[in-house]
Amino acid sequence: VDVSIAHSRANWRRRERDRWEIFRTIAVDLHGGEPRLLLMDDASRGWVTGAEVVSVHGPRRGTIVMASFDFQSGRDVWAPRLFVVDLRTGKGHPLEWGADGTQDWLVDARGEPLVRSDWDSTRDQLVVLARRKGAWTEIHRLPKDAMLTLVGLSADGGAALAIGAAGEERSKLWSIALDGSGATVLAEDPGHDVESVILDPYDRRAVGVVVGSLPETRRWLDPQTAALRARLAQAFPGRTVAVGGRSRDGQR
Repeated sequence: VDVSIAHSRANWRRRERDRWEIFRTIAVDLHGGEPRLLLMDDASRGWVTGAEVVSVHGPRRGTIVMASFDFQSGRDVWAPRLFVVDLRTGKGHPLEWGADGTQDWLVDARGEPLVRSDWDSTRDQLVVLARRKGAWTEIHRLPKDAMLTLVGLSADGGAALAIGAAGEERSKLWSIALDGSGATVLAEDPGHDVESVILDPYDRRAVGVVVGSLPETRRWLDPQTAALRARLAQAFPGRTVAVGGRSRDGQR
């Protein structure tokens, strides 16, 4: 559960109050018990405005992966960092440092960091990096001032998926090869932006995209997902069908 609260503090220099919003993520046990504040329940990150859930599948059962900021004592700065968070206790354990300009993270099915994007402020460019043998290697660099948002991995794990215009007129779904061979367009529309990607809830594969906003159109990239939606549509003729959830094997 994501929650937020507004804070304010007197700023005597400007003779007014500084205002900002703090976001937190809470684990709520469906069988009862006290909710647990995840990762941010310590004095060192009390004024960090939030943390992002990168993956609900952590390296171990009962853990997730979150990204926030942590104090890097050797440099005396706050820097992006990945954490493995225990859902039973809410405590986080450091997993990987980012760079000063790290924007997004992607982890593999085991919860291990695999891809990240960094803003190179010296050149005003976004850089995508892949983790190989414990080191981060640049695999793609965008044109100046162009932006992309990492959203997932390809079905075979060989590419990172990202949404954005990347210097072009319309937002598209891009596939960025982890071997550094370049980026290709996976889904686009000549008259509308690709607004978001639809991920499989279990393995986080991209199975479709949402194109446009009013009205929005869903386009399926995965043949099995497309076939499932077609069967459901036949079962409810003349009605709009939305899938709220499904079993892991796709049979229910």
